[in-house]
Amino acid sequence: MTVDGSKNAALPLLAAAAVLRRPVQLSNVPANDDVQAMLRLLQHAGHGITHPVGKPDTALVLPSDGVHIAPEFHETAARIRASYYLVPALLAVHGRAVLPWPGGCRIGDRGMEQHFKVYEAFGDRTLVNDHGYSVEAGESRTGSVSVMLPFRSRGASIAAILRAVVAGRPLRLGQPNLSPEVISVLQALQVAGWETRADERVLSLTPPASAPQEPVAWEVPGDKVEAGTLACAIAATRGNGRVEGVRSKDVAPMVAALRWLGIPVDAQHDALHVRAEGTRPTHQPLRAIASLSPRGLDADFEPALMALALECTAPICSPTRSTPGVTAI
Repeated sequence: MTVDGSKNAALPLLAAAAVLRRPVQLSNVPANDDVQAMLRLLQHAGHGITHPVGKPDTALVLPSDGVHIAPEFHETAARIRASYYLVPALLAVHGRAVLPWPGGCRIGDRGMEQHFKVYEAFGDRTLVNDHGYSVEAGESRTGSVSVMLPFRSRGASIAAILRAVVAGRPLRLGQPNLSPEVISVLQALQVAGWETRADERVLSLTPPASAPQEPVAWEVPGDKVEAGTLACAIAATRGNGRVEGVRSKDVAPMVAALRWLGIPVDAQHDALHVRAEGTRPTHQPLRAIASLSPRGLDADFEPALMALALECTAPICSPTRSTPGVTAI
């Protein structure tokens, strides 16, 4: 089985392509509603989007014409949460971004405070009202920008990275989110000539000495959630199976949980081999705790893990967000 491209990685990569202001070819793009909405948003903002003949999962993103924003932009933006990734691209071309509050599933608050803190660090001005928010680009400045996030927000981390690309300024981001989706953006920018470094404390970004214009090619990584769900399904049915197209490091916390439950998993560079045939449940309690910390368990893994743990008759504790990783109790 081969997983599709990751929706959660494709969305910020498309936004990164928009801020780069040079042609970007993005492959392994999933045919997902949110991704298609993001492609339409880029078109509404003046970007050219083409698909090579015979490659529907590949999109060529061309720089915006900078002329206008289509009336349909705001209606489309209200449908997806990831519309906030486009603020830096809009600032780069139009000097101002006007967007509705993030849409998508209505689960919890879509807080934007950390995004606004990032933009204000670059000298931008933000305004909010009941319908949405606007960000107006500040005067052009030079020198490094330092931002300390109060918690490891993936959205705010990507906002800071993309805003630094637009400004062409070095960035030091404290307490960054280092999820695979953020790392994918950093790796893409490395291909484009940016120098990036990241550890649990600080993420740093340094622009290239010159601004090259030649096209670059990026690839959307495989969907870690789809891979983890398939691995749990193989384990639950006591079968053997190989899940391809996912970076094993992206699902390391899930693999650790499977092994704790007595499911042998071989983690290769771009595949997982689950060998559950003939295994017996360990009946060891499993505590799967979602965490934003580096190497923490993504909350999207929890439903599949809970189903598997119940099938194994292993008690599972209520999840929290205070402690990273997967541990036994």
